[in-house]
This record gives sequence, C-alpha cells and structure tokens, in this order.
Amino acid sequence: MCKIVIIVNFKINCSNIVIKKFEDKSPTKVQKFLECCCEAFYNSSILQFIINGFIIYDGYHNLGTTEKGAKAKTIKR
Repeated sequence: MCKIVIIVNFKINCSNIVIKKFEDKSPTKVQKFLECCCEAFYNSSILQFIINGFIIYDGYHNLGTTEKGAKAKTIKR
C-alpha cells in the first residue's frame, strides 16, 4: 500500500515549523487543513501551545476583531 505524506512548512517569527500530514489516516481533516493554508487562514495566528512531534494549538485568528475565533472553520469528523 502506498503511504502519502504531505509536508507543510510554516515560517514563524523565531523559527520554521514543518508539519507532516498523513492523508491515509485522516483524509478529510488533511484536506480541510490544506484548504485553510491555501486561504492564508493561519496568517497572523498566535501559536499558544506546542509539543514537538505531537501537536500545535493556535490562538486567535482575526486580531482586528474583538470576537474570539472570528474566522473559525468547522472540520467534519
């Protein structure tokens, strides 16, 4: 079986982050994540919690508003 690995690079203020997405394990979430990247959804996001090799939590997206998650996206499970 062929394993597809998608690699996304994020450039942040102090470093770069490389994210590997395994499309065979969660194709819907991978597709939605890539759509958000292409729409520049994560631009100006605040990364509030990072565990190397495991998870990244991002913070507020639209800093020009007073509403939390003003540009929130829903991802089907």
